[in-house]
Amino acid sequence: EYFPGGQPPAGSLASTQLLALLMGTAGTGKTMCLKAAIDRLRVRGFDGVVVAAPTGVAADNVGMGARTLHDLLKLHRAHPTSGAPQPLEGEDQTTLVRDLEGVGLLVVDEVSMVSRDMLAMISRRLQEWRRLKHDSVNARRMFGGVSVILAGDFGQLPPVRKPPTHTLLHQGFVGGD
Repeated sequence: EYFPGGQPPAGSLASTQLLALLMGTAGTGKTMCLKAAIDRLRVRGFDGVVVAAPTGVAADNVGMGARTLHDLLKLHRAHPTSGAPQPLEGEDQTTLVRDLEGVGLLVVDEVSMVSRDMLAMISRRLQEWRRLKHDSVNARRMFGGVSVILAGDFGQLPPVRKPPTHTLLHQGFVGGD
């Protein structure tokens, strides 16, 4: 996979799921921090990093080979009325397994544009990927056991076509009154 001999060192990023939030206002160096962290991981032999963003413009801005979340995780395959992700079939399954091969860390930039529905879809799609790889242990874990860094500025753009109650920081979602 992504470590010599196939086994990550005990206590490494690959053996422990990291769930992190990197926040800051515009111009504070979030993208520079992400790039430095990813470069450092790659220098240490961890190549299983994929970077994504909610829109093509956001993916282009972050660079690092970023793709849109919809393209990477095939989020376009959703139930027409509920919006729940539909299980993938055929070429979509093959592409998902190929594109996520060896992934241990997903970095999502411009997270302010991600609704809580989309975040749940991301988790479910990563769980589906683990099932397709016959990894029943990680298929039951949040985000399929993949480490996730969410980066952005919640003072910027909210999720597209979603009411304010669907943002990740809405008080009803984060435990407020």
